[in-house]
Amino acid sequence: MLLDEKELLSAFRNGDESAFAMLYDQYWEHLYLHAFRILKDRHATEDVIQDVFISLWKKHKTLKIRNLNNYLYQATRYQVFRYLRRKGYTEPLTAELEFCLTTDDLQSAIQENELRTWIDREVDKLPPKCREIFLLSRHQLLNNREISSRLAISVKTVENQMTIALRRLRQLYQRLSLYLLFLIFF
Repeated sequence: MLLDEKELLSAFRNGDESAFAMLYDQYWEHLYLHAFRILKDRHATEDVIQDVFISLWKKHKTLKIRNLNNYLYQATRYQVFRYLRRKGYTEPLTAELEFCLTTDDLQSAIQENELRTWIDREVDKLPPKCREIFLLSRHQLLNNREISSRLAISVKTVENQMTIALRRLRQLYQRLSLYLLFLIFF
């Protein structure tokens, strides 16, 4: 039996396990590919998707979902962020942001624009030399030795300045994680 999204959600909210199985069958592959693009690890991706669906089932009576597709993609993003934090991921602003910025819907485009604005503002707040080193590293893809040579400073200075920049951006990442968590659940 094929149900439209509203009927499927209604049956799911009422605890219908077959509706849950239909949701799983309909969405798991897309969510898996979405998460795998960033994690690039089959087992980690399987764990993340399993967590998404376990969480979905646990909350089936209380969820107020308007757009199931958006909800599941947001929940997947959240679980990926959570997984990366648990694993002590050290450079959150490369992979996670790439992940955030690769979706096609309008809401994601708006969030991408906000995200870029926040990142740009945070980078602009860096001390001038620190900002210059960070931009050479991230925008021109220069390694520490190349930056050192170009700016006539020691490699250690480059490393120290990158540490400062990444620490600041990690703080932004933590604030954004709370923001994304809020968007997912409210």
